[in-house]
Formats: sequence, C-alpha cells, structure tokens
Amino acid sequence: MPLPKMIEKLLPPNTVSNEFENAKLKQTHISYVIITTDHAYKIKKPVDFGFLDFTTIEKRLFYCKEEVRLNSRLAEGVYLGIVPVTCDGSNYEIGGSGEIVDYAVKMRRLDENHILRNMLSAETATSVDMERLGVKIASFHKRAATSGTIEAFGSPDTVGRNCTENFQQTLPYIGRTISAETHKAVKTYSDNLIARNAELMALRADKGLVADCHGDLHTDHISFDDGIHAFDCIEFNERFRFSDVISDIAFLLMDLEFYSRGDLARTLEASYFNATGDEEGKKLLDFYKCYRAFVRGKVEGLKLYEAEEPEDEKLKAEADARRYFHLSRMYAEGGYRPTLILVRGLSCSGKSSLARELSAMTGMKVLSSDAIRKELHGITPDKRVIEPYGKGIYSDEATVKTYSTMAERAKKHLSSGRSVIMDATFSLSDQIDAAKTAAHMAGSAFYALECTVDDETAAKRFALRDSNSERISDATMEIYLKQKEAFEQIDPPAAILSPAASPGEQARAAIKKLFMK
Repeated sequence: MPLPKMIEKLLPPNTVSNEFENAKLKQTHISYVIITTDHAYKIKKPVDFGFLDFTTIEKRLFYCKEEVRLNSRLAEGVYLGIVPVTCDGSNYEIGGSGEIVDYAVKMRRLDENHILRNMLSAETATSVDMERLGVKIASFHKRAATSGTIEAFGSPDTVGRNCTENFQQTLPYIGRTISAETHKAVKTYSDNLIARNAELMALRADKGLVADCHGDLHTDHISFDDGIHAFDCIEFNERFRFSDVISDIAFLLMDLEFYSRGDLARTLEASYFNATGDEEGKKLLDFYKCYRAFVRGKVEGLKLYEAEEPEDEKLKAEADARRYFHLSRMYAEGGYRPTLILVRGLSCSGKSSLARELSAMTGMKVLSSDAIRKELHGITPDKRVIEPYGKGIYSDEATVKTYSTMAERAKKHLSSGRSVIMDATFSLSDQIDAAKTAAHMAGSAFYALECTVDDETAAKRFALRDSNSERISDATMEIYLKQKEAFEQIDPPAAILSPAASPGEQARAAIKKLFMK
C-alpha cells in the first residue's frame, strides 16, 4: 500500500530534520513507527476496526495520551511524551513549528537484542531473567487499578461471552488452520471449565484480582534493555485490558511455550506465584493459557483474508495459527507438554535443512548427530573426517555412543520443559525406540518425520556439498548407498515429506501434518 504523503515526507530522503536522515519505518495494522538512532515515534493510522477507532485527530490524540499514561506503569522511562506532527505548507516535521496535523508518541529506542523474543532466538534469555520478570509483573498486578466496572470483565458471564465469540469467529477457519475436532475439544473444555469455576471467578473479582492489566503481554513486548520493561500495552480498548490478572500472566507463559521454551515458562511461573501467593489463581492458569492461545490462532488466521498482507507473511501466519490452535488444545487436554520431533532420512535427503527451518519457526532446540559425534571425539564441527562406512568415528560403537548421548540430552531438555528436534539418519528402529523412550520418560509428545531422496538427486546434492566448506556432515555418495541398504522401515511409519519441496515448504507441511489434528 502506498504511504500517505505525511509519512513519506517524514522519512529519508524527503525529511528536513537531521534526526530523521537515517530513519526507518515499521508498520503495524494500526500504527506507523519511525525509528531513529535514539528514539521511536509512533503515529496512529486513521483506521476504524470496530474494536478501535482512530479516525479523527482528536481520537488519535486521546489514545496517544492513554498510551503514554498506561505504559508508564510497566515501561518506566521508555515513553517520553507526545509530540505534534506539523506541516508548514510543504514540509512535515515531528515537533516542528507549523500547523499541527497529527500527533506521535515519542519513545526511547530499545535495543532489539534485548527484546525477549529476540533473546529466545539468540539463546540469551536466562532463568534469572525470568525470575526478575516474574517479580516485576507480580508487583504490577498487586498495584493495578480495579473497580466495579473493571471487575465485571472477569465475571464468568463475560468470560463465557468472550469465548463464545472466539468460537463463532473461527468457524470459517475449520479445515484450514484448525480441525473440527480441535475446535470442538477446546469449546467443550472452555464451557465446562467456566461452569465448574463460576463461583471462583466471581470471588476473584470481589477480591480485586480482576484489574486494569497490560492486555498484550508477550515476548515481543518485553525488554531487558537497562532494566525490565513491558511496553505496548493495549490502550485502545478497555475490554482487551481489563481481566483477571491470571489471564495477563497466562499470555506471556503461553507465548514462551509457543516458542518451545517451557523451561523458561516454568521459572517465570514459579517466580510470579511465589511473589503473589495467588494459589487459587493456579486453578485457572491452563484455562487462560488455552484462551490466549486460541485468540492468537484467531488473530493469525485473520491475516489470511487480508489483501494487503504479503504472501510470505500469510504462509507464516497460517503455520503459526495451526500451532497456536494445537497448543490451545494441549492446554484443554491436560496442560502443556514439551515436544520431541525426530527427523530421519538418508544423507543428503534434506533432513538437517528441515530441522533448522523447523527450529527457526518453532524455537525448538536442534540436537544434531553430526555435531554430537564430532564433539564426542574432540573434533571441531567444520573439520572433515573421511572414513570408510562403519569405521573410525563412524564405527558401530561410536554410532551407539552418539545416539545414546543424543537421547540423554533430549531427555534432559524435555524434562526441563524445552522442546527438541533430533536430526539424524535414524536408520535403525532401535535408535528410534530410544528417542521414543526419552520422550515418554519426560512426559513429552513424540512425532517422527522422514525426508526422502532419489539416487539421482542425492548424487547432485553430494556434488554441491563438496564445494561447501562449512558443512558439518562427512557423508559421501558411497556412504549414502550403504545407509540405504541398512535403512529400516518403522511401524507406525513416520510422516513422509515431499522431496521436491523447499525446506520452508517442508516445515510448513510438517506443521500441518503434526499439529492440525
């Protein structure tokens, strides 16, 4: 979509302000965010989506003020105020001296490396971070405002209406991002749980535990840049912000589990409840996680029907929606469990590329037999080791050690709550049984995927591999043929993925096969 003239004029090369000469633009459905070296300026789009209305300058100013006021609660020192957008007839400026044509929220620019979502990707988020974050959110919830009006939003009738609305609005998604079975299972669970806990929900409202919360508390809105900041709360609709405090913390816990970090979620949950002492709130935690995951599945699904959404974003949204709905059903059927995905296949079948792509999409930890094998023998991953089939570091004894180590590490991660992808040939059923056992002992879900390849394609891929100095695998075409002779079929069979698809296409197909049931 073309940018409005005002936004074009605020950006390089059109800007007349030195501060904006290297500025970059990010967009959401409701805002333009102009990012400079030290600051971010958020300008609300003149849109009306029913649940929000920014169509007049007066309304945009009001909600700018609300954004600064409300976010000062959990993001101290980040929201710096409101500045006018001005026009002198030809040039637009933020904070200029011309006629005021709009308003912007001015924020301190936060280091993206310290945003929790990015910290998860970079493996830099720690249990200590989660302990501190739990205390911060607990303190916020204890002092959050409440009133008779706010309390009504936590009543069983209101919560039930919200759930019913979600189920009605997601009926068109059945068969695309959610199965009929999952839709029914989550609805039945939600209806029954609200009925059984109506008295508890009403009691919590009376105790002041339904409050003016953050409303959008997830990993993209948490920063550890010079303190802990939870920013970008919902200012435009009180209905989305007024809730039981458990619904607020449930959003963040669910998001950590969506990105396969149940280990960090456990630490955050323990820290939060230790600080609040809200033992009865735990009874509603899985319900609100289920609710939040279902809402996220709904929101991601909406993107599939928006003409302006780029095709690559639609593909991502479709895969994410399926995973959110799957997670929602998991909460409905007993609670979160970490997942072990086993990716098997002959050398050059694309299994490692698939494992990496799945990891990027889900946050799951990849355990690679190639890396573990070399580590056990004191060899750096990039060093080529050319051995005959079944000899040296590829002897039967070394292979048994490699697979047993991989299974033990998988069990350790799964037991902590972290989901894992195991990337290996897995030619023997005994190797797969060991992985299943590790998953079972950790109380985890288990899935197997198989990548296939024909001899001609494999030969071409090996030729390309020889020119790649960074590859970790030492396999050759000769070893591939030996693997093929020893490759055992398993029962039940693994989900077979199309050999012609790209890693991204395979990963999305895997998510559909595994998580849309």
